[in-house]
Amino acid sequence: MANKEFVKIIIPYFYEQPIELYIKDDLIPIDLEMIRFKALNCLAAEKERDEIIQDMKHFLTLTGFKDVTLNPETTNNKIIEFPIIF
Repeated sequence: MANKEFVKIIIPYFYEQPIELYIKDDLIPIDLEMIRFKALNCLAAEKERDEIIQDMKHFLTLTGFKDVTLNPETTNNKIIEFPIIF
């Protein structure tokens, strides 16, 4: 089985644990500013944690990412971390 590379997107969520989404690293370069803008919009709208996760997963899927998950299989996969800085 071939290894996959996932990019871990870390979205700060108020005073709780940050939201961590993983996307398969298919699209290089990734438009990180676009992802940051969408995350900021979700946070500014004061959406609930689950709603932000669903919105971000939907947005990333529409953007062209095939694998968007909260828990990737990490045994054979490389994880590249990308924190969204506000």
